[in-house]
Amino acid sequence: MGWLGFSIGRLRVEFSVGIALLAAVLWWLRPPLGPRYLLLLSVLCAHELAHALVSLRLGGTRAVVKIWPYFGRADVESMPDRREAWVALAGPSANLVIAGGLALAGLRPTLELATAEPGTLLLTAHLAMGTLNLIPFGPIDGGRAWRAWRRPSDKDSSHGSSRRVC
Repeated sequence: MGWLGFSIGRLRVEFSVGIALLAAVLWWLRPPLGPRYLLLLSVLCAHELAHALVSLRLGGTRAVVKIWPYFGRADVESMPDRREAWVALAGPSANLVIAGGLALAGLRPTLELATAEPGTLLLTAHLAMGTLNLIPFGPIDGGRAWRAWRRPSDKDSSHGSSRRVC
C-alpha cells in the first residue's frame, strides 16, 4: 500500500492509504463505524506526534511519524540516550493530558464503547492508551523509558543513530 504525507520542518508525517480503505469499508458495512474508527485513529495520531515533537524539542535532528490502520510509530534520529526516556513518556503524557481535559469538560469514561458518545469514546481511548503505554515492559513506552533511565549517560553515543519510539 502507498503512503500520503506531509513535512513541516524536521517533522514528516505519513499515513497509510489502508486507513482510508478501512474507514470506507467500515462506513459501508456499518455507517457509524467509519467515523468512530477515525476518531480512535486521532488518539493514535496525538500519541505519536507527541513523541516526535518532544524528540525534536530535546535535540533530535529529524522525526518521522508513520500511521498504519491499527498502529503507529515515531522514528527519531540523533536523540541523546537519557532524553529518550522523556520522548518515550511524551506519548502517554499527551494521551493522559487530553483525557484529563475531557474529564474536566464533564465527560466520564465508560466500558460501553459500542454505544458511547463520541466525546466519551475519545476520553476512554486516550485514558486507555496513556495508561497501558506506561507499563514498564517490553517495547512499549514505559519499558523504553525504564531502559533509558537505567542505562549510563553518554551524550555522544546516540548521535547518528536511529531509535524507534512507539
